[in-house]
Amino acid sequence: MKLRAILALSALAVAVSAQAQTKSEIISELRNEAVTKGWTFEVGDTPMVGRTDFGFRRSADWKKAARWVVPPDVADLPWKWDWRDAGIVGPIRDQASPVYCGSCWAHGTAAAFEGAIALKTGHVPSISPQQLVSCSSYGTCGGGDFAFGFYRNTGANYESDFPYVADDVNCNRQAAQHEKAAQWGYVGDSRREPSIDELKRAIYTYGPVAVTVASSRSWGAYKGGIYNACDSYSINHIVAIVGWNDEDGTWIVKNSHGTQFGEQGYMRTKRVDSRGNKCNGIGESAAWVVYNP
Repeated sequence: MKLRAILALSALAVAVSAQAQTKSEIISELRNEAVTKGWTFEVGDTPMVGRTDFGFRRSADWKKAARWVVPPDVADLPWKWDWRDAGIVGPIRDQASPVYCGSCWAHGTAAAFEGAIALKTGHVPSISPQQLVSCSSYGTCGGGDFAFGFYRNTGANYESDFPYVADDVNCNRQAAQHEKAAQWGYVGDSRREPSIDELKRAIYTYGPVAVTVASSRSWGAYKGGIYNACDSYSINHIVAIVGWNDEDGTWIVKNSHGTQFGEQGYMRTKRVDSRGNKCNGIGESAAWVVYNP
């Protein structure tokens, strides 16, 4: 029995070592690439090194029920904004803990709704992404899309009602339902992507906005600085934008990769690449939500 246990531990140690070496090789390759391409950010060991698919999935007929709204004009829109300074942004979470789950869509949706509630009440609730994974029709651990319609029809569980377990467990129908969304919609116009100005106005008006982005190996290994790789074009992730800085042309992104990712879970990314296109397609699709007490 002891020998069997020793052999099992030895095999586990070898597997962990091999995994660590693989991550080390990826980081080394990315650091070399950073020098060659002039990246302005640090790459390193994060929970997402080596992953490039974080859970965005969208049905082919999604536009049928979609509602677009061009955000209202804002006089003297500030050159710099960060909703964290106003205390309306919820905690950083990790969609892949304790195991990997492609639930970025649930985390991005919950992050925006937490901000919308806090904007009206002054209190940031800790909303349960697990509720969306387990109870909504918008997705699973295999991926999904913006799920604000669920909050409008059903209301939100808190994390304390339905803790996150990163798995497609059964819906906890006994959990208390709390705030409902009053309305939600996509930023801009159905015929085109939202502009940078429209995204800024939406963030300023509604609070943190959930957006799609094309994450990549460099994105998953981001440790800090201004992300400017802009090297991916396949939309596969949902995050929340909580602010911007016009001086360096960046968005402030709240991710769902834990606090070991980026700058305590956040990322500063260029809004556009050298050709004027959205960096990694960030904000090609963006959604806002409103809560009325």
